[in-house]
Amino acid sequence: MLTLTALLHEPVLDVEGRPIGHARELIADAGASPPVVTGMIVGGRRVALGTATPLTAGDAVPRGDLLLVRDLLDVQVLDRSGRHRGRVGEVELGRGSEGALVVSAVETGLRPVLARLGLRRLARRAPADRIPWAHLHPQVGRAHAFSAELHDPPRRFHRVMRARRRPPR
Repeated sequence: MLTLTALLHEPVLDVEGRPIGHARELIADAGASPPVVTGMIVGGRRVALGTATPLTAGDAVPRGDLLLVRDLLDVQVLDRSGRHRGRVGEVELGRGSEGALVVSAVETGLRPVLARLGLRRLARRAPADRIPWAHLHPQVGRAHAFSAELHDPPRRFHRVMRARRRPPR
């Protein structure tokens, strides 16, 4: 499984195999379903995926209006009834039908946050919910929120009993 944060730590190489820096952002085409990664931002410059050379004014800018780090990481996910399902801690990437890199799912919960902080041993025991991209929809009228077509409670609440209120003394 390829993840967004792991990909951001890998060096980007030019066509001759020389490192040109690290990707700060991935650009995806939000018009496709699932979104197809078309480019990246390396050192403040847009780079088309597959070329690894900075684009000049005459070059075609990678199409897409979804910046994966800015628009997905740490964004709220709400279920159909408007309850908070967590924040996106990781974006899973996969290969599409034509071999292109696509967004396949997001992961919410404590596990991706701990992994991003470098606490991998602790992250293995932490809870997480994986939500496929097909179940996510941008929230209309709310900045940085997605709604999910899920009715079941988050996995981390399955075995938690509801606390009983004590009467006041």
